[in-house]
Order: sequence, then structure tokens, then C-alpha cells
Amino acid sequence: IEFGCLVVHGRVAAATENWWRLAPQEVILLSALMRMLSSSGSASCDYPVFLPQGSPTVAHRLLRFQLLPGADVCVLCGPTPSLQKAQCDLVRQFWSPLVETLRDCLAVGERCLPSTVSLSVPDVD
Repeated sequence: IEFGCLVVHGRVAAATENWWRLAPQEVILLSALMRMLSSSGSASCDYPVFLPQGSPTVAHRLLRFQLLPGADVCVLCGPTPSLQKAQCDLVRQFWSPLVETLRDCLAVGERCLPSTVSLSVPDVD
């Protein structure tokens, strides 16, 4: 996969190197589209997109798969693979083994540390 990313709560958390090489306005456009598609409530979707600089006349496909509530994986591709094949190959084979780890990370949320970790703050008097 050349163009793919993991979106957590509407923000790109990780992406392939080529994803970050897209033009800045394309990354912003795709991010906004992914947030909209994620809020649709569907488990997956296949959406045509034109990239203003990379492909203004030929549509690419943005495939989105919900891994967990609040976590989606998105792939930018051409006419193949089908949505079903991408789901089998990408989601089931690659992401399924990582779902529990991702679930634990989502549970931690923005705290960055699990609630079982206690920090002591030094006196600064």
C-alpha cells in the first residue's frame, strides 16, 4: 500500500511515507473527507476522489474501514482492489491482529499513560 493512513478521532495518527508526500491541500482535502465519511456510521466505504495536483482529471478511490469506534484505516487506490478484497487483505490480515492493542490505546485516550501509572510531582517551593 503506497497511500494509506490510520485516522484516530478524525486526525491522521500514522500514514505511509507517500501519504505525507501528497500536496498539502490534498492532505487537508482527504482529511476533511475522511472525517465526514467516518461520521456517516458505515463500517466501510469506497469514495471517488480527484486530487487537485496529483490527479485532477482521473478519479482515485478512497477506501475507508472502521476498525473500532473512533479508529479508521483509509487507503487511496486506483480501480483495484475491490472494497471486499481490500477489506479481506488489508483489514483482516493486517489490522485484525492489532485491534486489541489499538483498543487499549484508544482507552488511554489523550492521557498518554494508563491510569495505573502514577506520577509524583516534585515540590517547587
